[in-house]
Amino acid sequence: MSKVFVFHGGDHKCGVSQISQSAAELLARRNPDMTVMLIHADGKRGSEYCANVRETIGRIRPYLAEQILDTKETLDRARYKDNLYIIGGSDDPLSASSLKADMSEFLISALKNFCDVFIIDSGSELNPGFGLGALFSADRVYLMLLQSENCLRHFEWNRSLYEKLRIPFDVFIINKYDRLSAYDASYIEKRLGIEGRAVIKLPSHSMGEMCEIKGESLLSVRKERAFEKGLELIVKDIEENAEHES
Repeated sequence: MSKVFVFHGGDHKCGVSQISQSAAELLARRNPDMTVMLIHADGKRGSEYCANVRETIGRIRPYLAEQILDTKETLDRARYKDNLYIIGGSDDPLSASSLKADMSEFLISALKNFCDVFIIDSGSELNPGFGLGALFSADRVYLMLLQSENCLRHFEWNRSLYEKLRIPFDVFIINKYDRLSAYDASYIEKRLGIEGRAVIKLPSHSMGEMCEIKGESLLSVRKERAFEKGLELIVKDIEENAEHES
């Protein structure tokens, strides 16, 4: 049975797209018998960190609206490399408002029989509804945070809404973690009331800005053990909760 893992940002600069893609790449690499589908469901651009993505939410939006989808064509176009499949976001910024929650729920449902694991980038906002539908479909949700006042305040401001929508956060990822920051893990845990919860500290990658400029994945550049060790913790959590049978 396929499982849905959703990455959501406490703010819009938390690196959700890059880290969800890096996690999907590493998961697929470590599990060659597992079909991994990465979907950028934040209603924005197509995949920003990998070239040659041929399938996008923007292209299939009319079919999702009518709840009719040629799954074979979608999978053929989405196949990125070996067992990794990618569906990019919308290529038209004006189409974001037309992407509804039920569309992403339908897309996941339509592909569930063909994919073992879904890794979904839901962005950081509850609008447009496409990302919200992904959160409703999630088996496990990773909340990505930064060590900044703006990020923590943004999450706190939205927190009551998440609770009303019954959106749980199973794992908290502190991205670009700096152990010397005043916003260390213990401060964040206490402030957000998440002591004892699963928290992963993911160090920054020195090539992060260059990857932003070139539109490349962090796994496509030189290896940095501290970053990869943190990413491996995320992927291990996905593997342990995927219930995938070889």
